[in-house]
Amino acid sequence: MPAESAPSTPVLIASSDAVPSPTSALPSHGGFRRFLALFALNWPGIVLVISAVLSGTVQADMVDDLPTSHGGLYTLVFALTSLLGMPLALKASDLHGKKRILGVACVLGIIGNAITLAAPTFMVALLGHAIAGLYTAAGPLSLFAVRDCFPRKRFPIVLLCILAIIGFFVAVTQAVSGALVDTLGWRTSVGCLIVLTVLAMLLLKAVPPVPPREVRFKDLDVPNRILDATSPMLLTLGVIKGGDWGWTSPATLGTIGVGVVLGVILGMRARAAKRRAASAGTA
Repeated sequence: MPAESAPSTPVLIASSDAVPSPTSALPSHGGFRRFLALFALNWPGIVLVISAVLSGTVQADMVDDLPTSHGGLYTLVFALTSLLGMPLALKASDLHGKKRILGVACVLGIIGNAITLAAPTFMVALLGHAIAGLYTAAGPLSLFAVRDCFPRKRFPIVLLCILAIIGFFVAVTQAVSGALVDTLGWRTSVGCLIVLTVLAMLLLKAVPPVPPREVRFKDLDVPNRILDATSPMLLTLGVIKGGDWGWTSPATLGTIGVGVVLGVILGMRARAAKRRAASAGTA
């Protein structure tokens, strides 16, 4: 019996070596599958670029159709909700997986644009555009998903391809967005964004699922995520609205001041976390 139990040792070693990797890279063979996954991860970034450019272009036509004295808020609220949602989405992707959070971002983009499309008043359109701003989390998540799905030696080339394609769409969208809105109208242009976002959601099926990291809720560090979001959001708001409010007005100085204070608190919390990690490592 002892002689028969000896072969069990290499079997145990082999099984321990076969522990699944935290990433789910695409196989080196199967060119079409790799191309389809790359295209699927490219598309959310492309839709994000088109959405950001169109938000500035449709604003003039929207204000004519839905009269308001606060037309400038349309692009501002998109930028602010983007800053608010991005750090939360990045941490949530560690808990639930990037592919799932990309899908959630697409759903939010569809819902937000649908509300804007059917908006009877400017304030309703503003609410829809704020929700659609949360879709911007799809941009960085797509890049991080590429890092997980492709071999590391290919990642720099893949990243350059994505950035080049997105840059191309920035130039093209800026060139044709005005003519598109003039021809189709602002509601039809927003409807086109819904179609593009639905396509982005369907294409995500080609992306292999990447197992999420083992992250507990307390590891998300919710206070830091809130500081990550609100500090740049307040700074952006103060800089953009400073001309309207007056650069020396209490509103401008207070908004920028609170943003700076929150940024300092965030830095202090980050340094304290590093010291705790260093002391725990040496203990």
